[in-house]
Amino acid sequence: MSEPLSLPDRILKLLQIFRVVYDFDNKSFNLKEDQASEFGTLWRSIVNDLIWSPGTLIYIPDETERKSAKRLIDLIWEIQDAEEIFDQMASGGYSGLMVSIVGDYIDRAKMLKPTVISIHAQNSEFKAYFEEAMMAWLHGLNSSSLILCGSIIEDMIKTQLYNIDPKLLVNLANKGHREKNKELFKLIETAFSHHIIDKEGKETAHLIRKLRNDAVHKLKKVSEEETYRAILDTKELIEKILTIP
Repeated sequence: MSEPLSLPDRILKLLQIFRVVYDFDNKSFNLKEDQASEFGTLWRSIVNDLIWSPGTLIYIPDETERKSAKRLIDLIWEIQDAEEIFDQMASGGYSGLMVSIVGDYIDRAKMLKPTVISIHAQNSEFKAYFEEAMMAWLHGLNSSSLILCGSIIEDMIKTQLYNIDPKLLVNLANKGHREKNKELFKLIETAFSHHIIDKEGKETAHLIRKLRNDAVHKLKKVSEEETYRAILDTKELIEKILTIP
């Protein structure tokens, strides 16, 4: 059984058919029955993918084909009626897109409860980052949530280290080399050695760092449960950092 064609391959295949059957002088299609069937199948599958993943990246290395593909996608978007697309989505079309999105949203919303915190964060960047991480998670953007969690931890550790000594933020430069800012791994280790976080806090910070790296650099799928736990662990870690005497 052959592997299904990727989205870029389907676009290029539709483009090939388009070039054969489109009469540019009369601006009309001259489709035979078998061509019409394949053309329609490819068209619908491409629209379905573009609806499911709006803004997706489509890699086509050849410059000429890439420009032609862009014009074809623009044409598809112009022809598809926006009201028709929404009606299809709302009524279960496009493989039940809206049903799937709403179902996932409800499942996550059931898990989501107000987060009680022991520090005053009303006007801090932490509040904005934390709530943004929660909203990203609620909409199924686990990787985005983990990136934000990593940013929260990194910014908080940097602030605490800077207050002790700004030089703690950079690696010592070898002779003839410029100093470089420390990566998160070393920042966590430095924070531990300067008693900004305890052993449990260090393990938590490294776990969140690894989850973020897996999602971003290794493109691993991190579950919504792991991501939600990471968000709450981030909150607890920041609480500890800000309440250490």
